[in-house]
Amino acid sequence: MNNPQNYAWQTPYMLALLDETSSPKGWRASPRRTFLIPRFDIFRIAGDDKPIWVESASTIDAARERARLLVDIFPGKYLIFDQTTGEKILILPNDTTIQ
Repeated sequence: MNNPQNYAWQTPYMLALLDETSSPKGWRASPRRTFLIPRFDIFRIAGDDKPIWVESASTIDAARERARLLVDIFPGKYLIFDQTTGEKILILPNDTTIQ
């Protein structure tokens, strides 16, 4: 419990200084051991087809679930972007997923 790495995860904003080996699954650490960044970004596609960042998620399952919930609340197209691989997944209002 007195391990600084354990304590870092208890901070309000999860601004932990951890190395890559101790990063939780789905998160990537920057090369200089600074802040942990969620791997998946969720964007809403605006009427002019420009992406508007909505939020991030640490796993693909969490990102898909959140995007589908957003489609139900605010109908439209949503894009999930994987920061690690560059993969893009489009979530459409009619419950269609396009990769």
